[in-house]
Parts: sequence; C-alpha cells; structure tokens
Amino acid sequence: MPLLSTNTRIWLHGLIAAAISAFSTAASGAIALPTVFSFDKNGLINMAKLSAVPAALAVFGYLKASPLPALIGPGDTATVKNPVISPDGNITGTSATLTKAPETPKA
Repeated sequence: MPLLSTNTRIWLHGLIAAAISAFSTAASGAIALPTVFSFDKNGLINMAKLSAVPAALAVFGYLKASPLPALIGPGDTATVKNPVISPDGNITGTSATLTKAPETPKA
C-alpha cells in the first residue's frame, strides 16, 4: 500500500513544481545582474533570499487554488474503539483505525 494516495502525490508534485519554477525564474533574473549578485558566499545567500520570496508566493498561491486533498474519501471506513458521541454530534474514542477504499483503476 503506497504511503501517499494518488491525489496527494499529484498535489505534492504541483506544490513542488510551483516553488521550483518561481525560485528558478527569480534566480535567473539575479544571475542576469552579475554586478549585483556575485558567486561568492554572500552573493549566493543574497540570491537565495531574493529567490525565496517569489517561490513562497507561488506556493501560497498554489495552496489557495489547490488545498490539501481530503485524507478520507468515498468508500473509506473508520473503526473507533470506545466511541462516545457528544451532544453536538462529535464522535471521540480511545483510538481509531482508517481503512482506505481500494483505488479504482484509470481507464
């Protein structure tokens, strides 16, 4: 059984792609100005700082457009030990086991 569901893997790949794309675009702009950004320790640190801001903005934009996929999907079942239902409808227990529904093959 895979550690991450297919939807979560696709979401994570998109998140990483957004960060790498924005970081590399900003870094290429910094490289185009060699008088401002040198390739010594301080210059590389400054380039990383400058590139991290657009990468963070891209990640936040991706998270806004594509939030983390649901962990529990259709067909999944949960078994709760010692369940207690509160007056507002919340179910609590000492432990729970989640059984994922089998993934349907893509045609």
